[in-house]
Amino acid sequence: MPDTTLDGAAFKAEVLRIRTEEKKFPGSEGPIGTSISSGVASYTAGAPETLVHAADRALYQAKRSGRNSIMVSRTREVNA
Repeated sequence: MPDTTLDGAAFKAEVLRIRTEEKKFPGSEGPIGTSISSGVASYTAGAPETLVHAADRALYQAKRSGRNSIMVSRTREVNA
């Protein structure tokens, strides 16, 4: 998400999580309980794998916290 702040990206991820959780599918009477766990990270400098590693850590933190949640990596890892 170019030109999006870390908090803005986390907000968008949370909106997606809520909409997925509330999704009603044709033929169903209500939400079917679908969930999303997501890790959000920000890329400022360094190797792209640094970003992937930070997002991955946040994702596993979300899963450990009981799933269906968004976790943000606030770590500023820079490999200059």
